[in-house]
Amino acid sequence: MGSTTTRVVLGLLGFLIVVLPAAASPGGVGLNAGGGEDSIDLYRLDLLSPQWQQSWFDEGKWHWRGHWELGLAHWDGDTSQGKRESLSDWSVTPVIRLQPKSGGRWMPYFEAGLGVHLLSHTSVDRRSFGTAFQFGTLIGAGFRCGRDSRFEAGYRYQHISNASIKSPNDGMDFHMIRLAYWLP
Repeated sequence: MGSTTTRVVLGLLGFLIVVLPAAASPGGVGLNAGGGEDSIDLYRLDLLSPQWQQSWFDEGKWHWRGHWELGLAHWDGDTSQGKRESLSDWSVTPVIRLQPKSGGRWMPYFEAGLGVHLLSHTSVDRRSFGTAFQFGTLIGAGFRCGRDSRFEAGYRYQHISNASIKSPNDGMDFHMIRLAYWLP
């Protein structure tokens, strides 16, 4: 195997080691839709792990909790220049949330995450990413509601780039609306 093939195989094995526990016992599913620069739309399906048992800073009424998100996204560009108009995006992101310890009918949250992405192509529309491997950062806010706080709605801002590993590094910013359902 060539060095590129070896790196891809090792990367996929590492990816599977991280995501298989989440996929084996899903905690929920999330749907995201939004837009980015250059009229590029994003549609993403997330498989959510159960919330981690560990929590941090338990003093007071709020605490930090976390979960894993395994995502599959479609980016849809709007170009008439003969360039690639869409790509697929696979991602793994640990997300931490600041949320109330006990919820009422409406339970707000604030979240942040830093994950890795693998793009099917290194360009879309007028954007070039230099490499298929990307980092993704996100921040968001929303609320959970319903029986046992199973339903969720929120807003997310996400930045995806290769952190200057390779040029070009145009990066991409998305604003998304998120709906999710957490399994009982």
